[in-house]
Amino acid sequence: MKEFEDIEQELRKLRPVPPAEGLQVRIEKSLGADADKDTNKQPGRIGSPVITLRWAIPLGLAAALAIAAFVSLPKNTPVAEPKETTVLNRDHSAPVEPSAPARFVPVKARHVLMNAQEEGIFYIDDHIPARRMRYRFVDSYTWENSSDGSSLRVALPREEVLLIRLDTY
Repeated sequence: MKEFEDIEQELRKLRPVPPAEGLQVRIEKSLGADADKDTNKQPGRIGSPVITLRWAIPLGLAAALAIAAFVSLPKNTPVAEPKETTVLNRDHSAPVEPSAPARFVPVKARHVLMNAQEEGIFYIDDHIPARRMRYRFVDSYTWENSSDGSSLRVALPREEVLLIRLDTY
């Protein structure tokens, strides 16, 4: 233990060596142009104009794209009601009753998880922490018509966003 005390006493006695005389002059010369710029700075301003310009151009383009996308969105237009159709004979003489509608029966349903993404911590009602999870699925459904053996398959994308409440202590 005495060794450590001796080493600590020696370390306390040590003082840093003063810098060389020419070091201060060399630093001032290398920063000479930058030192002049710093004296002209306005109070409260952070960063250089070049850095600000780097962010301004991409943000301006993103804003322009967002406005263009919003303007090009289709307007809500009322959809016409479906009309009843009549089928004519080949000679166009008299209408014929359409054949019985095909009876498709659901045979298979499949739900595949394509992606799960954690989006971080969010606060519900400004004080309850919750983890937000985004799940992307592809749901596929298959129907078959037993009378003629035809089948119909549909694949639909689906997205679910869940908030999972976190316990706080």
